[in-house]
Amino acid sequence: MKFYHGTNNYGLEETKKQGYLLHKRKGISPCTYLAVDKKEAEKYGDTVLEVEYDPLKNPDMNNWCRGCWQLRVYEKIDLSKILHITPYIKANVSYPLIHLTDSIFLW
Repeated sequence: MKFYHGTNNYGLEETKKQGYLLHKRKGISPCTYLAVDKKEAEKYGDTVLEVEYDPLKNPDMNNWCRGCWQLRVYEKIDLSKILHITPYIKANVSYPLIHLTDSIFLW
């Protein structure tokens, strides 16, 4: 299934360094939030990752349910599951566009 993860440049760089998608959180277990809708993910950062994830494969490692707008994933998501990166420029924000290879996640 395709899901979307909104992040910023710092989060993207941390993901690259780690080699997987899973964010640390203060005082609670690490997880990654994935949105069902790309527009929802755009609210959480200036970059949206399109992620292939099967919530039924290991249901104890996420809180997915049919009809939900987002889910929390408590396992590492391998970089190979990130299918596409879209820079999202919000109105009234000026910084350079990032040139990324379409549909290929290269580092």
